[in-house]
Amino acid sequence: MKNPYVRFSPEEEEEIDLIYSRLADMQDGTVFPTIPQVAELCYRISKSKGFWEEEKAARNKAEMIALMHSELSEALETLRDDPHEVSQKASGCTVLEEEMADVIIRVLDFCHGFNLNLTKAIVRKMEYNFSRPYKYGKRF
Repeated sequence: MKNPYVRFSPEEEEEIDLIYSRLADMQDGTVFPTIPQVAELCYRISKSKGFWEEEKAARNKAEMIALMHSELSEALETLRDDPHEVSQKASGCTVLEEEMADVIIRVLDFCHGFNLNLTKAIVRKMEYNFSRPYKYGKRF
């Protein structure tokens, strides 16, 4: 929901309207976006919240990856506490689902922001993994 007390430029208003529209389409199931489309939306939301104000080269990639890791740690803590706890932030979801979504959102934002072709990498890695032996030759 838009904050009525915050003023935006016409360009920012247009961007916010686009984000709300795309989120609504995804939520009602009328649109099944591709990975790049979701990544772009994650990036746009992140940018609209001020996380990409400086030049891309100035973003601390290691810090961004550490934040991805922190979301995984939060998911682990949720598993340890109560994996079925209902989220207060993501309607209709568990806290575990919410934390896993945070991981993906951070990964997609990073990949879109730095022009990484995640879709191609996922397909190539899945092809490689399919060719590997059972449990990749390990015990677990």
